[in-house]
Amino acid sequence: MTNQELANSRLADARHFLEHADRALQQGLYHHVVQFAQRAAELALKALLVHLGKDVPHVHHLAKLVSNLPSVRALPAETQSRLYESGRSLEDQRIVSTYGAEDGTPPEAIFDQAKAAEALEQGRLVVETVATLIGP
Repeated sequence: MTNQELANSRLADARHFLEHADRALQQGLYHHVVQFAQRAAELALKALLVHLGKDVPHVHHLAKLVSNLPSVRALPAETQSRLYESGRSLEDQRIVSTYGAEDGTPPEAIFDQAKAAEALEQGRLVVETVATLIGP
């Protein structure tokens, strides 16, 4: 499998996670929306790394690493900022959306429809930005 084929596979998986997030939003499973959106963003960022022939670290926090890539730095400043902030926000919510808060509050009590919809939009932004960088 070539890097391009692997990148396309990861990007397709990312899009599937966005579909799961959209269904979870419709079902009112708001913490799941955040989980799926984060997973989509993470897979998309890893797809970009693969596409560029970079090593893909086995970590969940990739926004900072990806923000320093030349292809990302070539994007308009506003797009760079939105990509970084969306990736970072989803990374920061990953643990809480899965396990809840440190005080014992469960994840389903933390996320509401507005927070879930925002996470879904952030996930979409990351996936679609990466798709433009990877190309057809």
